[in-house]
Amino acid sequence: MSSRSQWNALAARADTGLRCIALDLLGYGKAPFPDSQAQQAFSLEHEVSAVLAALEHELAAGEPFHLVGHSYGGATALRLARRLADSGRILSLTLFEPVAFHLLPPDNPARVDIAKVIARIDAAATPRDATQAFIDYWNGAGAFAALPP
Repeated sequence: MSSRSQWNALAARADTGLRCIALDLLGYGKAPFPDSQAQQAFSLEHEVSAVLAALEHELAAGEPFHLVGHSYGGATALRLARRLADSGRILSLTLFEPVAFHLLPPDNPARVDIAKVIARIDAAATPRDATQAFIDYWNGAGAFAALPP
């Protein structure tokens, strides 16, 4: 898993004159995990609300911004941009490898592949088995087994 620190090197190299505000998504970096009751009903909309709450501390009311997201952060950025579509606040949207398989046609091989992974995770006997299915999908077979304890 990652954190907002993954953006540090890029932000340091960028000579754009723009302020970079990196946020930890829920359960990443220093952001808390939703409590166990909230996890049962957790959705991407909860994540977007948390991002907006964090941005309230960083931006002036109504201040526009460029939105960048990677992986799960890309899916969150898509949802946030959709929520704020009519506000004029999103100046641009840049996504790197957004987890948005649902946007692919149902017969697309990548969507079929991820549906199989989700089925394996849902059918896993233990959280460890589910984690292994997830890690091995994204990092290659045997990646989970190769991790240190």
